[in-house]
Amino acid sequence: MVRLIWLGIIGLAFLVSGCAKNISSLDRYKAQRHYEYGLAQFLLQDTKAARQEFEQAKSLNPEAAKIYQGLALVDIKQHDYKAALINLQQAIARDPGLGSAYQHMSDIYLKLAQWGNAIEYAEKALALPTYNQPQQAHYNQGVAWFSLGEYAKAEHEFTRTLELTPRWAEARLWLGKSLFAQGKPSLAIVEYRNALAQLQQNTYEQDKQLLSYLHYQLGAAYIDKGYLKQGVLEFRLSLDIYPSSEVELALQEYDTQK
Repeated sequence: MVRLIWLGIIGLAFLVSGCAKNISSLDRYKAQRHYEYGLAQFLLQDTKAARQEFEQAKSLNPEAAKIYQGLALVDIKQHDYKAALINLQQAIARDPGLGSAYQHMSDIYLKLAQWGNAIEYAEKALALPTYNQPQQAHYNQGVAWFSLGEYAKAEHEFTRTLELTPRWAEARLWLGKSLFAQGKPSLAIVEYRNALAQLQQNTYEQDKQLLSYLHYQLGAAYIDKGYLKQGVLEFRLSLDIYPSSEVELALQEYDTQK
């Protein structure tokens, strides 16, 4: 009799254990669905709904690193960089091999003008064999090195970026700026013109600003080379594409010298 009672207790324990395991699997499944819905809402620019879905996912599976990264993306979109860094640290604590989390931390430190941290976390991302966006890490390092006045290092990083993504016009612009800052206006002009060629068919507003800025940089490089009329022409093209007080001031200064 005692033996039967004991076997019954053991059987009940296995049954409870099996149910707990099934509930855990169900929670993980539900968490994954909420995470996927959160990503969909984020892509639709609905950050409020995205956060709600990510929070639901976290309540069901608080050990999933990608959920904290999802919350960090919402934080970044809402310019809450302190919260984003905390969520990314939580993601890395759960999955130290999550290269994109280091990348996002580097992105944030660039926005905060913390150049050393931006370089450090880009390097950490690059050191991971599973990280699949090395061009972004090299780009971040290039911007940081340029901002620190290390123009040769910036040139190296932007060159690496463009080896991986040759049609990235903004990286080519930064390469041109790095060359110009080193006293190489002829090489800078080549890069500016290449970047212009990649952008001229694009009509998106953000690209219009970049295209305008490229004409401005090209004009500055021409003027540095002594080609005043060509430089002024580039300034005018810049203003035609997108208004800028900086370009207007430059045009006023050099247009009278023609």
